[in-house]
Amino acid sequence: MTAVADGWEVAPGGRASFLTYFNAFPASYWSRWTPHTQVRLEVDLSSDDARVQVCASDAHGERRRVGEPLSPVGGTVVRELRLVGLGDGGWYWFDVTNTGGEPLRVHAARWRVPPAARPTPPVSLAITTFDRVEDCLRVLGQIGRDRRLAERLRRVVVVDQGTRSITDSPRFPDVARELGNLLRVVRQTNLGGSGGFARGLTESLNDGAERVVLLDDDVALPAGTLSRMIALSDHAEGPLLVGGQMLDMSHPTVLHAFTETVDRRTVMPALDEGGVRRHDFGEQTLAATSWMHRRGRAEYNGWWACLIPREAVDRVGLPLPFFIKWDDTEMALRAGGAGIPTVTLPGAGIWHVAWGEKDDLVGWQAYFYERNRLVTALLHYGRSTWRSALLYSLAVDVKHAVAMQYSALDLRVAAAEAVLAGPRDLAASLPTALSEVRARARAYDDARYDLPARPPGTAAPRVGSTVTSSAGALRALLRGRLRLPRASAGARTVYLTHAQATWRVLATMDEAIVENADGTAAARLRRDVRTRRELLGRSLRARGRLLRRHGALSRAYRSGLARLAGTDSWNDIFENAKD
Repeated sequence: MTAVADGWEVAPGGRASFLTYFNAFPASYWSRWTPHTQVRLEVDLSSDDARVQVCASDAHGERRRVGEPLSPVGGTVVRELRLVGLGDGGWYWFDVTNTGGEPLRVHAARWRVPPAARPTPPVSLAITTFDRVEDCLRVLGQIGRDRRLAERLRRVVVVDQGTRSITDSPRFPDVARELGNLLRVVRQTNLGGSGGFARGLTESLNDGAERVVLLDDDVALPAGTLSRMIALSDHAEGPLLVGGQMLDMSHPTVLHAFTETVDRRTVMPALDEGGVRRHDFGEQTLAATSWMHRRGRAEYNGWWACLIPREAVDRVGLPLPFFIKWDDTEMALRAGGAGIPTVTLPGAGIWHVAWGEKDDLVGWQAYFYERNRLVTALLHYGRSTWRSALLYSLAVDVKHAVAMQYSALDLRVAAAEAVLAGPRDLAASLPTALSEVRARARAYDDARYDLPARPPGTAAPRVGSTVTSSAGALRALLRGRLRLPRASAGARTVYLTHAQATWRVLATMDEAIVENADGTAAARLRRDVRTRRELLGRSLRARGRLLRRHGALSRAYRSGLARLAGTDSWNDIFENAKD
């Protein structure tokens, strides 16, 4: 099968299967979340010299043929298929065999369900951007060129929080002309992802949208992805958060995650049962991936692409003023508790920069990640989960301590101390939090990426470690038995790539220069026993206080939730954040 301008071409005698991520129909999701009992497959071909075999799978990935092969009539094949008995899993797809002597083209295929039982409410897109002018304009251009999508939209709201406005770009007039009256740009100071998306939701709902698709500014949108998300929402029996799946922009065949949940032990992102993170379709196709045929059960979906209905905001409010990290997860948990589940829809994929290419657990984002994770735990889980989550936090603190990542450790401890202070400062600190956190981090050498990366042609060293666990490292630290090698006089500085600089490797070194995630700069890490001891002492004290005060803190954050997520509180923030 070969891709051509108007579809796919199958050689004489050849066979092509459309059991692929973007072409197969995730039947179990439509069976579970909509009232429909049938779906119609329509295939347009260049000739009647063909056979089309419809196939199906079950929740275990077992495949079967559905009926006999079909012969086109006038170049078209139509088959009605049942959406019954597929609640736990299963896909539909079709295979095409060219029975003629000339190349056969598959021009198009459509999966159709009956019209929605109620009028389809208007949809808007809300994009938050910060100094990604060209990326944002590229996304807007993709939206404008997708006429089928544009016809469904009420508005495209761009919340521009950058120091450089997208409206100042020479390319902006062309993009604006293509989108016409759909486009609206709102300027405000940088309130992070939570502030940008809260503003996008507010502006869209006030403008009459009933559903809002939140979208990152640096994604690549395959044609049809957002339309598929909107279609499931159109036909769903009740309100849903409908999310798209993230594919790795640098490795286009790699899926970040199929369905995500929250680990009740660590309060960290986890995969639905049986899932595999960073699955590569280039190595293992959908046909060969049995667990991907089971319907996933999501607890949240990242806001790289996620549809939020008005009912969710009416019932649980807007995102919390977290600035960045965990705002999508926490709001989805709130919505789920109010009877609005999250559905991560297969086949609705977008390409995005993978998390592994960002320093979000080591750089300045470490503060927001830890603070917001702990607040989420206080809001949604009990004391047992709280205890295990704090033990996990302490283990991570130890890893940073032995890895000479003192800035990350300091930020994480500061985050714990901020949680102890209660919810009153969450909203008040939103406009200034980023600058304060960055200034705090830059007090440490390991946060100052002002050194050049490893010189070209210099081979990365081979590294290893005898440190096996954070628990063992903690015991050794407490007993004074963790012995770290001292650099010999005149020894060459060791350069490590971001991937090499694991805590186990860094724990065996006295000094290293470590590249950032994209390999453009580096920072120097130096062993400082006194700093390590002081920061770990603060960590132990803060985690101990958090454990003892669980009841009071949980009550304080839960009682303040409605106010913090309410429109009045956010409107006050927006009023003070005018650019």
